Amino acid sequence: MELIVKDDAFFSHAGGRIFGTIYFHADEYAFPCVDWTDFTEEVLTMWANELLNRNNRHYSHFTLYFMDGDYWLDVCKDNKMHLTVKCMDNNTSVHEFECDYFDFLSIVNDGMRSLLSLLHKRQKEAIDRDFSNTIRCLERFSDQIEHAIPI
Repeated sequence: MELIVKDDAFFSHAGGRIFGTIYFHADEYAFPCVDWTDFTEEVLTMWANELLNRNNRHYSHFTLYFMDGDYWLDVCKDNKMHLTVKCMDNNTSVHEFECDYFDFLSIVNDGMRSLLSLLHKRQKEAIDRDFSNTIRCLERFSDQIEHAIPI
């Protein structure tokens, strides 16, 4: 299982958002689809925040949304930190996979690090805009994730 975050993100001047390719690839299945584009920064920070809030040994059921379309991940976490993830397309489960909570958290962090790498590069090249606030926010989340994952 991997979270694909490509280095094609660009800054949308309408609303100041970062838009790029982001999708899951699990068990030979791409969700929402190969080369899905969305508001990358917002998706990653929402997911990181939600996952970090679930870092305990209690059962929980939560949703990780994509910003565009009717796509989301319906996640159940048991008290052993095991996740069952349903890929939802307009209220229909189209794929399901299981994984460890910390593996999933690590995958989201890898996606954040990919986006951060692109933003650092763009910042140095002075392309689009000043990404310093976005970079600081993503770095804070990434640091929190790294501290949450046991060695």
